[in-house]
Amino acid sequence: MSSNPARFDSLDHYSMHVLIVEEIVNLFENSVWALRDLVRRIEMVKLRSIPEIGHASNRSDWQSRATRETCDSLLRDARRRGRDIDQYDASA
Repeated sequence: MSSNPARFDSLDHYSMHVLIVEEIVNLFENSVWALRDLVRRIEMVKLRSIPEIGHASNRSDWQSRATRETCDSLLRDARRRGRDIDQYDASA
């Protein structure tokens, strides 16, 4: 554990909880940043695949299509799970 062992008091039953929770928070933070780095690398590869001609408009079009595909996928999944989401579906 990365916490200061001097903070552990064997007479206080809850001092170990503090050390454990601090370590869990540290592990969670590290895992979130590792995931962020992975996602960022994937995004950069996708952005490099966009043609340079009319770069801004192509990127906007690509982002719009990606957003629509994501929303459609979420709606299909929600319907498959029996969720009542038609009130949110603009195409319904």
